[in-house]
Amino acid sequence: MATILIVDDDSINRKLLVALLSHYGHTPIEARDGIDGLEMAHAHRPDLVISDIVMPSMDGFAFVRALRADPVVHATRVIFYTAIYHEREAARLAAQCQVACVLVKPCEPAVLLAAVKQALSGVTPPAEPLFTDGFDRQHLTLISNKLAEKSNALESANARLMALQDLNILLTSDRDPQLLLERVCAGARRLIGCRFAVLAAADEGGSTRFFASSGIAFNAIAPPPTVDSGPLGGVVAHRHSWRAHSGAGAPLDCGLPPGYPAVKSVVVVPLLTNSRALGWLLLADKIGSESFDAEDERFLSGLGAMAGRLYEICAWQSDQLVDLKLLQGQDNRFRERIEDQEMHLQRMHAMTHGLVALTSQADTHQALYEGACQLLVAEGSMDLAVIYTRDAQPGDVRRVAAAGDQASLPPTPSREASSLKFLTVSVMDSLHPVICNELRDASEYLAFHQMLFRKGERALAVIPLTSGDVAIGCLVVATRRPDTFDAAETRLLSAVVDAIALSFGRLDHEAHAA
Repeated sequence: MATILIVDDDSINRKLLVALLSHYGHTPIEARDGIDGLEMAHAHRPDLVISDIVMPSMDGFAFVRALRADPVVHATRVIFYTAIYHEREAARLAAQCQVACVLVKPCEPAVLLAAVKQALSGVTPPAEPLFTDGFDRQHLTLISNKLAEKSNALESANARLMALQDLNILLTSDRDPQLLLERVCAGARRLIGCRFAVLAAADEGGSTRFFASSGIAFNAIAPPPTVDSGPLGGVVAHRHSWRAHSGAGAPLDCGLPPGYPAVKSVVVVPLLTNSRALGWLLLADKIGSESFDAEDERFLSGLGAMAGRLYEICAWQSDQLVDLKLLQGQDNRFRERIEDQEMHLQRMHAMTHGLVALTSQADTHQALYEGACQLLVAEGSMDLAVIYTRDAQPGDVRRVAAAGDQASLPPTPSREASSLKFLTVSVMDSLHPVICNELRDASEYLAFHQMLFRKGERALAVIPLTSGDVAIGCLVVATRRPDTFDAAETRLLSAVVDAIALSFGRLDHEAHAA
C-alpha cells in the first residue's frame, strides 16, 4: 500500500481521511498547511498527496507549484480535496498544476478511494501545459473569490448568532409557557426568513397542550395540528429533524390539517427536553430559495433543543408557583417551605440567564468549561464543580476546569484518585449519571465518596457531557447539604450539560466558518 500525505488546516478533516485511508491499508501522514506539506513531502517522499486548496500561509495551488519546482518530489501525484466553490475554474487551474483530480468536500468514501486508486495507478488525464502565462492571474482571482465567499458566510453566521442571542435573552424573561413557545415560533420565522411557522407541544399524555403560529391568517374552522401523527409525529417519535421540498411538483404533504396554506418546502425540528420530545417546530417556504438547507436545519435543531429545555423549566416554575399560592393559604408551618421554593425559583431564573450568556459568549472550549463551573458555584449554590475530560491515554481522565472547594479534590495520585478515575470513566462509558444524596452512607466508589465526606461534602452528582451520542467528559458537583439532588436539581444540571453541548455545536460551526 501507499504512503499518502494529507495537507489540510482543519484537523477534523485530516483525522477523517487518516481513519479512512488507514482502514484500507495505506500509511497516512499529516501536514497542517502548504509550508508544512512541502517539508513533509521532502522528508517522507509520499506516493500521493491529498491537499485542500484554501489554507493559511500557502494555499493549495502555491503548494503544488512549489512541489513541482522541487526536483526531488516534482513527480508526486496530487489530488485536491476542497469545499464547493468555482469548481470548473478550480479544475482548470488544477490541470495546469498536473493535479490528478479535484474532489468536492464532503464526498462518499467510495468516491475518494476510487480517486486514490486511479491516481496511484498512474492512469490520469492528459496533462495541460504546466503554469501558462495566465495562471497567476487566474489563481489570484480564484482565491480572492473564495475568501470573499468565506467572509460573507462568516458575516451571515455572526448576524444570525447575534439575533439568536437576542432571542435567548427575551425567552429567559418569560414565565408563561404559552408565551415562551409563541416567541420561539415567531423568532424562528424571523431568523431564517420563511412564509410561515407553526409550533405544537403536547403534555406527557400526548394531547396537544400548546399551539402557536406566525405568518398565517387562519380559516376560522382550521383545527390545531396534532403533535404525534403523520410526518410531524415521526419527528417527535424519532427525535430527529426532517427537511423536504416538492420541487416543481404538487404541494408537499407535510401533515398539517386542512385549512393550512399549501407548502413547497419545509424544515421540522423536535422540541427536545432531557427525557422526551414534547413537540415540533415547522417552518415553511424559505424566502429567496426553493428549499431549506442543511445549515438551516442545524441552526433550528439547536433552537428546538434550547426551546424544549426552557419550556420544561418554565412549565416547572409555573407548576411551582401554583403550589406556592395553595400553600400561602395554609398554616404557618408551611412558610419555611414557601420561602425555600421561592429561593429555588430565583436560583433557577439566575441559572437560566447565566446559561444563555454562557451559550452565546464562550469563544473557546476552555472558556465554556470554566464558565459552567463558575456558574454552578456562584448561582447554582454548589460547593464544588469540576469538569473532567478523557486524556490522551486510554482509560485516563484529566481535570480541565474547577470552581469552589477545590481542596476536596485528591491533590496527588492515591486510592481516592483511583476511585475518582473509575467513577468518571464509568459515567462517560455508560452515559448514565451517578447521584449520591448522602455520602456518609455511600458504599459505591467508596474511597472517593468517603474522602469527600471527610472534607465536609454530603451530596454528589456526576453527569456525562456529550457531543452527539459520544461522551467527551463529565461534570462533578458536590454540596455540603444532604438530599440536594432531587428531580428539580437534576433538571438544573441537565440544563447545564445541554448548554455545553449546544455551545460545542456553535464553536465548531464558527471554527469551520472561519
